[in-house]
Amino acid sequence: MFRRVLTLWVGRDIADVLGKRLISTRLQRNITIREENAIAALEVMSRFAAHPKWLIYLPPTMSPVATSAEPGLLEHPAEAFAYYRQAGITEVICEEKHMGSRTVVILCRDEAMAHHRFGLPNEGIGICYPRTGRRFFEDIALEADLLTRVNAALTTSGFWDDLQTDWVCLDCELMPWSVKAQGLLRQQYAAVGTAATHGLTEAVIQLQRACDRGVAASALLTQYQQWQQLAQHYVEAYGRYCWAVSSVGDLKLAPFHILVTEGAVHADKPHDWHMQQIAKVC
Repeated sequence: MFRRVLTLWVGRDIADVLGKRLISTRLQRNITIREENAIAALEVMSRFAAHPKWLIYLPPTMSPVATSAEPGLLEHPAEAFAYYRQAGITEVICEEKHMGSRTVVILCRDEAMAHHRFGLPNEGIGICYPRTGRRFFEDIALEADLLTRVNAALTTSGFWDDLQTDWVCLDCELMPWSVKAQGLLRQQYAAVGTAATHGLTEAVIQLQRACDRGVAASALLTQYQQWQQLAQHYVEAYGRYCWAVSSVGDLKLAPFHILVTEGAVHADKPHDWHMQQIAKVC
């Protein structure tokens, strides 16, 4: 069975992922990948991932700042600024963090370029995939509509000519968050929000009745009212990034980094360059 799984990895050197591997890194110690771990990972990727020729980049999760020393706060900008200051970085750029799903978008100018650059005939002009390397959309037609719209924006803005490329890999957030995170939304966020809302609402009602009867519970009532308000803010926070999707017009794509174009990896560019180029397209 394992050999049959391997046949899906067309165009990759299977020797690169079989057996025990030792990876040297520039910033940290060497990393050892045991053979049994490599086999398990390869089987999962072979069964569920998009065609491996598309998977030129799998992004990590974004790291949070250190836990804040400020009372009552989990995170605070001061810790982030301190981190960069200690690293000798004197200038930072603050951006809105879109509450969407991390998405890599690979887009070619046309299908002929997709065939030429990635060796993938009849695969359309590109792909969208999350950190897992699986296709983002089960609805291939919806993915095609989104890629067509992004392609039109790149063409109209002169992106292809300005960067002298016929393909691009973009790091993005795709919204609404609910289009991909339905399970997480229902089981974690909505469950907590619903329980907190119903539980605190009933508690406030009962405490108000107690106060009306002359019970000394005003301080407790005030505390529960504050918690009730916080629970409502919590529900509103994730609710802003959840809506029904019936067509490509219901999607919002927020690119934040131009990873690669023909002949160039743009990690050496300052971030304001990425923002300026993306602003032209958007």
